[in-house]
Amino acid sequence: MFREFIDALRKRPLLTQMFDEMEQMLDSGVEMYRMISAVLTGKEKLTEETHDRVYEIDRGINHLQRKIRKQLVQHLIVSPGTDVPISLVLMSIIKDAERVGDITKNLLEVAEAQGGAFREGKYDRRFRELLVETESLF
Repeated sequence: MFREFIDALRKRPLLTQMFDEMEQMLDSGVEMYRMISAVLTGKEKLTEETHDRVYEIDRGINHLQRKIRKQLVQHLIVSPGTDVPISLVLMSIIKDAERVGDITKNLLEVAEAQGGAFREGKYDRRFRELLVETESLF
């Protein structure tokens, strides 16, 4: 399936463009996550600029998701029966990339609710470990 996905991207410029936009969504999600992780671990201070930047990035991710979904539907209408599996995989990935943005925005809300970094407490060490483990998954 993965080979089919790569072959389809090579043959169709529109799919390649959508794939590039999907990568942009994922890169933006990673940027958001790293910003919030730095705040939650105390490496950076929680600022209004951080808040505004996270929401700005999230809006960009949401815009790309809508754009790619529209392009995929148009592509499948214009070329019925072709690229259906690849299109469905791409649709699933962009949905997940959009969720990364939403979940990261939720982490910002956690940081705002507690005034920044995790405080020393019963679960502090585990939260920090989870943040590091999660970042390694990106």
